[in-house]
Amino acid sequence: MPDIAQLTFQLDHPDVPTQQEAADALVALGAEHLDAIVANIAFATPRARRALIGVIARIGTPAAMINLMRFVWDRRGSIEDSDARGLAMKGIAKLARPEDGARVLSFLMDVAEDHDPFVRAWTAQTLAALGDPRARAFLKQMLNDESEIVRERAQAGLEQLLDGTSDALISQVDDTELLAKLRTATGAHQAYWFNELKARPNALELAARMVREGGKGAGVWAKLSVGVR
Repeated sequence: MPDIAQLTFQLDHPDVPTQQEAADALVALGAEHLDAIVANIAFATPRARRALIGVIARIGTPAAMINLMRFVWDRRGSIEDSDARGLAMKGIAKLARPEDGARVLSFLMDVAEDHDPFVRAWTAQTLAALGDPRARAFLKQMLNDESEIVRERAQAGLEQLLDGTSDALISQVDDTELLAKLRTATGAHQAYWFNELKARPNALELAARMVREGGKGAGVWAKLSVGVR
């Protein structure tokens, strides 16, 4: 069994070549030891945590991406982990694929209003990279972000989406769950799920069902009716 704890300790060594050697050794361990590598995040110094996030991103498996998302979410509000969270978002942007659509989009919706502008900026870039036109609602909202870098990434993302017509990401939610999300969502979240509704062949039928069940149904029906005429 490799001494992952010792390698993690070396990531905090003042000598850069020693740090790099430890990082390379951890990456070489691969996915088989991913859980043990992730477990050491809790005991590592801030500098070693940043390095471990880089290691996980380099391992690059779907499980590695999930652990990066978990780190970003669990460490929200942590000032000392700001750089590591940004690095994790960079890794997610690199690893995310259309087949990861439902999981990644749900995560991105949750962090779209994160307190850290670099997390929001990487969110905008990842939304565009996934190629789902329904992400436009979030990117348009990000054009009003207080941070210039977020606004720039959002604008670039919108232009990227306009260059393509891909609808590669197919939501995995069923009709009942979709209607539930429409009833409770607000702002850009509601715009996203409304676009999801519009893309379904039974959109009018589902809107009529919302009307019968009450809540926001009448408003959704009105918007959808105008959109399909």
